[in-house]
Amino acid sequence: MPVTLLPSAEQVATSWISTIGGMNAGVATQLPDDATKWETNGFITVSVVGGSPDQYNPIRQPVLQIDGWAVRIGSSKPPWWQASTLLEQVRMACYDIRYSGTLMRPLTVVSRGVTYPPVRVMSAWIMQEPRRSYTDAGDYARYICEMQMHWITLSPIGVNG
Repeated sequence: MPVTLLPSAEQVATSWISTIGGMNAGVATQLPDDATKWETNGFITVSVVGGSPDQYNPIRQPVLQIDGWAVRIGSSKPPWWQASTLLEQVRMACYDIRYSGTLMRPLTVVSRGVTYPPVRVMSAWIMQEPRRSYTDAGDYARYICEMQMHWITLSPIGVNG
């Protein structure tokens, strides 16, 4: 029996954030090595930090850490406003069900050339206020927050054959 590939919570969150209207920042699970590639628009990283799937239904409920990054190469003044703005865009997309359609529509997840079955993000919300993180290099601005997301895979997953 062939195995159905299913997307991870990080892949779904990365895909969803990438579709936010006006979001020009890069989005992935780690920063690119070359900061010059994302200096202009900033970058968002996503990682799972908790959550639990529904016991009886195929609903995923991850808690994700969302990091907004900004840098001005050659400057010792981190662009905090730019990192903060990235997370504010994510926050507003969580509320923006009616106007932008970022929630409840089918979402295609493509990662490393693989297209996964479509998913639907049913809800997403910021769990803590975005806040500065001072643990990184002096010229990087980093804001972090936690977001919870409820999502499902839309195609049959073949659990019972």
